[in-house]
Amino acid sequence: MKKILIVLLLASALMLTGCAETLIDLADGVVSGVVYAFTPSEEATPDNEDADASEPSAESPDTSVDESEPDESYVDNEPKMQEISSLVELRDYINGLKEDDVFEIDFKYVGDIDELDGVTIARIATACSITYTVENRNEYHLSITEYPGDRIVDAYRSGDTSALNDDELEVLDVATRTVNDLKRYAEDDYLLEVFIHDVILDNVTYLNGTTDVDDPMNPPRHLTAVGALLDGYANCQGYTDAFYTLASIAGFEVGRMTVENADGGHIVNTILIDGEWYVVDTTFDDAFTHEDGDPYLYYMFNAGRDVCIEYEWGREMEYYPIADESDEYYYYSYGSDRIYDDIDAMAQDMFDEWYYNGSCEVHAMLTDKECDWLDLSDAFDDIYCPSGAYYEYTIWTLFNGRDTYFVVQFE
Repeated sequence: MKKILIVLLLASALMLTGCAETLIDLADGVVSGVVYAFTPSEEATPDNEDADASEPSAESPDTSVDESEPDESYVDNEPKMQEISSLVELRDYINGLKEDDVFEIDFKYVGDIDELDGVTIARIATACSITYTVENRNEYHLSITEYPGDRIVDAYRSGDTSALNDDELEVLDVATRTVNDLKRYAEDDYLLEVFIHDVILDNVTYLNGTTDVDDPMNPPRHLTAVGALLDGYANCQGYTDAFYTLASIAGFEVGRMTVENADGGHIVNTILIDGEWYVVDTTFDDAFTHEDGDPYLYYMFNAGRDVCIEYEWGREMEYYPIADESDEYYYYSYGSDRIYDDIDAMAQDMFDEWYYNGSCEVHAMLTDKECDWLDLSDAFDDIYCPSGAYYEYTIWTLFNGRDTYFVVQFE
């Protein structure tokens, strides 16, 4: 019996090379490609097929002949492997066991074997790293290592920190204090999520470092919440792990999901809001701020499928289905009072917010329209300034495929 041992050194996220190798070009939709790294080990020693079967108990008083059908869940006194027929079924099986803290997983894949490879398994499992063996072509054994954020959140919820190392204990302390501080200023859960999103963008810098994982229990720090929250450097895996950690401690239900774009793979968070699941991508939201002092443009904040036009993913990647449509209030961080369907009305309100209320930075969104900074500038030219004074402003804009975001800084 031939057994092949394969070590997958990159997780669903860890195998994704940074998300954005050319960050300066992200506003033009340029994203780095994917790098997958597989390290085959030597062929494993075959199982001992001649092992003696266990002897029946001599203490059994029942000497009658059992004429019932044999128990098919056991073959040669070993439990029968769970048979999986599709990638969606495999996703549910793996995630169900992970929820029960089971990380050694066996299954027999009876679907299309050509669609199941190490990359697919890793993406479905969204683990920090995976080691797996394949026997008889379609019998799999997985050893899954979680992200540090998973262990930190579990420790926070249970109160048992015995499984955390020193770095993870420090992250738990930092994350708990950060969330408690943010809760003091958040008027509701929605603003709390905005603050968590923004504190990551304020304190983490993108690092396009290695995605190789030599030791599954000690991945490179920038791939995890440890690098993001302690060192201030992370790639998409670290951004995602940081948001998972902070938002989960804040009480949100959060997950991770692997997506594809034209240039390769990427990992994002998912979050449950009012019974619907949405996409949050702190990596790309941070990437649109290139210089210190530039405002944040909320590119992928609580986004439904309708605005995830640059991302693609299969049903097997969705732990829970992503909402078809974004709720305008929830995916634009400054609320419904700054959402418009007319650019002239939007320009007037933005001007009034500066002139009468003294706001030097004003955010707004124009729904179902693509406009650029010149369109808004032309609208400002038609606005009467009561003082007749000359004023200056700078406009940032971003079109996400459906709506256009604007930020204006008045001087």
